[in-house]
Amino acid sequence: MKPYSNFTAALHVLSKEEGGRQGPIVTGFRPEVYVRTVGLTASMELPEGVEMVSPGEDVLEV
Repeated sequence: MKPYSNFTAALHVLSKEEGGRQGPIVTGFRPEVYVRTVGLTASMELPEGVEMVSPGEDVLEV
């Protein structure tokens, strides 16, 4: 397995009704991410021109 420290992903923020967040996400948000049996603290950087992502929205970085 090759370890990575950075990656790009498409993001869908779950709304409160979907069991997700109540508030928006901004660059610098540090969620707890679980990969199999490891818990990590990630740091999110939104694409240029995107200030925040509200619950129920998508961000597609290609």
